[in-house]
Amino acid sequence: MELLHDSDDLEGKLDCQLKRLEEKIDTSQPAAIMKDLRRMDDEIKHFKDVEKMTKTVVSSVKEQDETIKKLVSKINDICSRVDNLEEKIDLAVRELKSEARKTSVLRKLLWLD
Repeated sequence: MELLHDSDDLEGKLDCQLKRLEEKIDTSQPAAIMKDLRRMDDEIKHFKDVEKMTKTVVSSVKEQDETIKKLVSKINDICSRVDNLEEKIDLAVRELKSEARKTSVLRKLLWLD
């Protein structure tokens, strides 16, 4: 966000300097005009550096975003597999309980005879 703010500030400064330069051209002050042109050139270079840095940051953020999306996808896949295993375990436990009840009933019947 700071880079965007710096970019806005630089743009505003360049606009003000262009207006001053236009005024100086109108009043024919060549030395002042050259000084302003050099200063503006330096600020334009700085602005381009800020722009380059911003693009680098954006690119890095996009790469990290893709990495995070892949990680989230893998986590979701694992969660789905865990859910499926939990369902299978629940089913197996129900079946074992059912078999245990049947066995218990059969034992009772055998002891009664």
